[in-house]
Amino acid sequence: MDIQWWYWIVAGAVLILMELVVPSFFILWFGVGALLVALAMWLLPDLSMTAQIALWSVASLVMVALWFKLFAGARLKTQSGTAQGEVIGEVGLLVSAVAPFQHGKVRFQKPILGSEQWNCMADEAIPAGERVRIVAFDGNSVKVARPDAARGASGTTHSTRKLFMTPGLIIAIVVVVLVLTTIAKGVRLVPQGDEWIVERLGRYQRTLIPGLNILIPYMDNVAYKLVTKDQILDIEQQEVITKDNAVILTNALCFVKVTDPVKAVYGVTDYKSAISNLTKTTLRQIIGEMELDEALSSRDIIKAKLRDSMAEQAGDWGLTVKGIEIQDISPSESMQRAMEMQAAAERERKATVTRAEGAKQAAILEAEARLESAKRDASAQVELATASATAIRLVAETIGSDSGPMMYLLGEKYIASLESLAGSGNAKMVVLPADLQATLGGLLGKAKL
Repeated sequence: MDIQWWYWIVAGAVLILMELVVPSFFILWFGVGALLVALAMWLLPDLSMTAQIALWSVASLVMVALWFKLFAGARLKTQSGTAQGEVIGEVGLLVSAVAPFQHGKVRFQKPILGSEQWNCMADEAIPAGERVRIVAFDGNSVKVARPDAARGASGTTHSTRKLFMTPGLIIAIVVVVLVLTTIAKGVRLVPQGDEWIVERLGRYQRTLIPGLNILIPYMDNVAYKLVTKDQILDIEQQEVITKDNAVILTNALCFVKVTDPVKAVYGVTDYKSAISNLTKTTLRQIIGEMELDEALSSRDIIKAKLRDSMAEQAGDWGLTVKGIEIQDISPSESMQRAMEMQAAAERERKATVTRAEGAKQAAILEAEARLESAKRDASAQVELATASATAIRLVAETIGSDSGPMMYLLGEKYIASLESLAGSGNAKMVVLPADLQATLGGLLGKAKL
């Protein structure tokens, strides 16, 4: 089993905490010995398991011996021969219950007349765990009682101070506080989606990944805490001048991700401010190369150019630009008024052109209609003349030299015309032609009328 150095820190902390539960001033030094082994393993990482256990045992036993020989011996001197009156009023802890006809046991923080634990008796039943005060001696036992209210305020405070404010307890408290502080400084729990930068004595040491991480207390320091999830940066609105000197207002959203925490903290002072300013300047440069109409209708082109232009610089800062969204591209108020006037003029021009084009097309179509009508009239006349000529020719060929049939046809048409004139409602008189006799003669085959 490969034991890490921080295992000894945890073991030492547990042993020191046990000392608070069982105040023996014995377990404490084994906990301190475990901390010394952890320090030795940090200085000598290749220390074997046997050497670790040997070092822990020797260090712990030596400290226990020194404590009981140098410090505890002077503090726990026996008070044999001391007058009993001098120890009346000492406060101890009742370790077993006492009753009027039942002896109990009381224990003191320091030996009383050569012993730390005495048999005791009392005039009333007192449960174990309560503090009692010596009121008298009776042979090999002491008589105890609860501290009364009158003397409890002063006597208890004084005895408690003597019981708890001993040098050993002070050292134990200091050691426990030191151990807890060491653990707090040496153990770091990094949440998912974060990475922390650790510096040792002011210099970069390593990057903490999500999960439990162990540091060297008092030497390692968490200098930066970075979020490795996608971050949304709001690029504030700014004025941009286009290629045709039009002023437009634009803002954007930039989606970035920290891919190299070391570059993000040591490559630039504030990567969020840097990426925001880079987005602004690049956006001004790209829109400045476009005309107004092109800039207003080319959001996808602007986003692609922005992402490509920022990729290299963002990479130097340990960042990846995941995407850029143009929130708004709008002309300034003066430009909007000018554009509205321009649009109205353009619409009027288009309307005028449309009307002129309509009139032109109408005239052309009317002329073409007249031309077509004339052509068709001429064609009809030609066709009619041709038909008439054909009819006349056929009639002439049929009649030959005899004029009788022709005269008959003419007389027939003549009579039909007279019939039409006579049938008109407006006719008041009928005009007979002067050659009526000749016509009738034709009809009758030149008969004498």
